[in-house]
Amino acid sequence: MAVFVSGCWSPGTANVDPDALPGVYRDGETGGEIRLHVGGRDMGDIQLYTASPRKVYLHPDVDGPVTLELVRVTGP
Repeated sequence: MAVFVSGCWSPGTANVDPDALPGVYRDGETGGEIRLHVGGRDMGDIQLYTASPRKVYLHPDVDGPVTLELVRVTGP
């Protein structure tokens, strides 16, 4: 499954420069993928949190577990 998004990212617990985030992020276990593009717009209802410039994650239920953790595999 691949999700292509052109958008901003919601800040997570790490203080990460948004300009450092564009690229392809992939979950090694599921193969889930997100592509972040330079100069994107709001991602709508997708909550994408940053752990570092190389790691992002989805955490739609703040009371539940992280649902998908993605590691950057390529730059912009």
